Amino acid sequence: MSNLSAVLFPHARLSSREQGRILSFFDSLSVCVPWHLDLAEAAAEGTARIVRPPEALDPGEPFLKALHEYLDWVRLHGDRSGLSFLKTGAGMGEQEDPLWEIRRRIREGGAPDSPSGTGDAFRWHLILHLADEWERQRSEADRILNALRDKRSPLNGLTDDSNDIRNLFEDLPGFDWAPEAAQSNPSPTLEAWLGLFEKRLDPKDLLVTLDHRYIEHLIGLWADSAGEPGMEPPLIRFSYPDLSGHSLSRLAEIRRDHFPEEASRELGRLLSELGEAPFAEDRERSSRAEALAAFCPDDLAFGRVLLTAVHLPAASLKRGTEGEAALLRDLTGRTVISLNSLP
Repeated sequence: MSNLSAVLFPHARLSSREQGRILSFFDSLSVCVPWHLDLAEAAAEGTARIVRPPEALDPGEPFLKALHEYLDWVRLHGDRSGLSFLKTGAGMGEQEDPLWEIRRRIREGGAPDSPSGTGDAFRWHLILHLADEWERQRSEADRILNALRDKRSPLNGLTDDSNDIRNLFEDLPGFDWAPEAAQSNPSPTLEAWLGLFEKRLDPKDLLVTLDHRYIEHLIGLWADSAGEPGMEPPLIRFSYPDLSGHSLSRLAEIRRDHFPEEASRELGRLLSELGEAPFAEDRERSSRAEALAAFCPDDLAFGRVLLTAVHLPAASLKRGTEGEAALLRDLTGRTVISLNSLP
């Protein structure tokens, strides 16, 4: 039996539509969820396996108190969001009590920093909880924007420019586009995720992200490490049918009927053997994968999903921070995949 398995990286949250997008190609999905983050929907209909960090990394009840106070601060200071924390990953001095420090900063009107006084696990959990909250808010904002796009303007027929009002909503980019989001540094989130879950991973696990910025960031770090501008690690790109508009049971039925096991096994080999490919994109492998992934009629699909798979070979860090060096070491020998819907 083929077993194309994916581990969601570094997200802990995904919608049923996003699950469907992943499971249109992969046979199984694991979602790594920090302690104290309840995401029952990630295991909807038994399609995703929930993975928690080792129990020794549970930050305990003091973490929840600190998290709630930080989120209260964010709600009171809407103009200065928790993104500043995620951009820098800045921590406090090792000797300071994290909860006391957050309270002090709230009283003084300043943003609380990452509480590291109780150890790395505390800081890693805080980073991932805040990243999850940010993703939740962005998803909700996009949901509202899409609803506005679908509705007729309340001024429709009453004014000459009602169509202009509707076009205004249609032309607005999604909140994923926001310049503030694009400027954030993904490294703290990636480091926190690996700190909590690396020991839960199999060496051959395929790490799958739904945000292209993470894989672009890793390619950039690797290229800087290799010391050759413009150089890329081994990668392949191909697209596959997006079946996420179907129920998960219907999606599985379409895959059984149209996705031959031999094709799935060969695609699995192409991904697992990516580290043996020449550097830069292997066009022959990409073309072969594209042909294998065309497994169902267009009228059954809701568009296509572009899959970009990158293998990160060992590289000596010539530039960058100590954290970036550790990040590359933790990902050495792994294949990271991004999924993006094609227009």
